[in-house]
Amino acid sequence: MLDIYCDTCGGFMSDPSRISYRLAPAAAAIPAPHSALCACLEPIIYGPPPGRPSSAGQAPPPRRGTVLLPAARGTA
Repeated sequence: MLDIYCDTCGGFMSDPSRISYRLAPAAAAIPAPHSALCACLEPIIYGPPPGRPSSAGQAPPPRRGTVLLPAARGTA
């Protein structure tokens, strides 16, 4: 099992049901993880929730095997 740490305080989260997943602010300073429990009222993890390839507002990663072609240009 993976350990989950709060991106606000760096504390260990023992109750994953309280986690709030968000987009990271432009200048997010994420604290180093430590062994103390998270005491935040709303623990935050910057990133998509489990099972989602990306967060809202972010483009999903390209699918495997998908080839991106340049846009067709009009002929003169």
